Amino acid sequence: YMGHFLSVYFFFAMTDECAEVGVRFPVPRLPRDEDGFVVAFAAGDPAATAFFAEYGLVVFRDARPPAAVAATVEDVWADVEAHPYFRVDRNDPATWEGWPGVPNVGIMDAPNTPALWANQLDDGIFELFASVLGRRDLLVSVDRVGVLRPTVDVPDCGPLPPAAGPRTSAEGEGSTSERPKWRSMPMWLHWDLNPFRWTVGDGLPYAFEDFITENNGSRPNGDEPKLQGMLSLVDAREEDGGFLAVPACHRFLRQWVAQPHLAPYKARKERKLDLVAVPEDDPFLRQAEPVPMRAGSLLIWSSEIAHCNYPNRSNRFRMVQYIKMFPAPPAGSPELQKRAEAVREVLPLAVTPTPAQARRLGLEPYS
Repeated sequence: YMGHFLSVYFFFAMTDECAEVGVRFPVPRLPRDEDGFVVAFAAGDPAATAFFAEYGLVVFRDARPPAAVAATVEDVWADVEAHPYFRVDRNDPATWEGWPGVPNVGIMDAPNTPALWANQLDDGIFELFASVLGRRDLLVSVDRVGVLRPTVDVPDCGPLPPAAGPRTSAEGEGSTSERPKWRSMPMWLHWDLNPFRWTVGDGLPYAFEDFITENNGSRPNGDEPKLQGMLSLVDAREEDGGFLAVPACHRFLRQWVAQPHLAPYKARKERKLDLVAVPEDDPFLRQAEPVPMRAGSLLIWSSEIAHCNYPNRSNRFRMVQYIKMFPAPPAGSPELQKRAEAVREVLPLAVTPTPAQARRLGLEPYS
């Protein structure tokens, strides 16, 4: 397989120009299987717990069945094609120039369809989060999807031949071109928490303003990890772009924030609760590596892991659905009531949660 060539290739411009400042911690490389995907675990495999403790992330294979994944891809495409401004046709690459969402980071609003809700509310995915977090009183996010367009060997004219199922590549006949302008940002390594505040136990109690930011500024609960996750909707190989992370950096985070040269950076970020970037001269930038994963796999990572998306350099689409879970606030919390009202506003009539799923949405209290 292609090995780890992109983990060097994507960073050459930045790392050649910026000398490293600070400690280079002994970050391990992620183990891969024979096909080049990060090693994945079956549900219930006790080795997954040890893997998460070591690397700060873990991939579970077959978290959703192929039919559910295909239905989700179809719904993402249907939503893109129905956009009122961008006239996208999945079978015509000439229409892929304009793209909804925030294409420079590969994030879009999720279609409000039963297929995506089924993934969020799936009991098996809940069990995977519960197994990593070690508790069951969890809320599930109402989150977004990620799409990276192909940027290499893209056909110059469409339409493409009809796809047998939901399209996941740009394969066709005739001349092709690169589309470098379609590539997402090459490096925006960050934490979705403030490591300077998190490592000293600082943060806010649960508050709900919207589904995307509701848990970003929360305070730590002892040694309990704060989790994020994504469901891969296609076979995301290394060259397809996607998730980039610094494995195991959670184990060095307290040492990292204590480095004297970071004091000015800490002072500039002291008011932030989330989304703190890794400094451009930090050794972590050279230690980040891609996390390729198969369709239907669920990646769960600790928010203490620095991460970002990296660009697609293939003729295939990369698609994911973001899903995270976190501890529910106490029953009767006004913030939980606000969340329940927001869920009722967006929950499709075709989706009827079970009692357990209603608790995960915050519609019913945990007893």
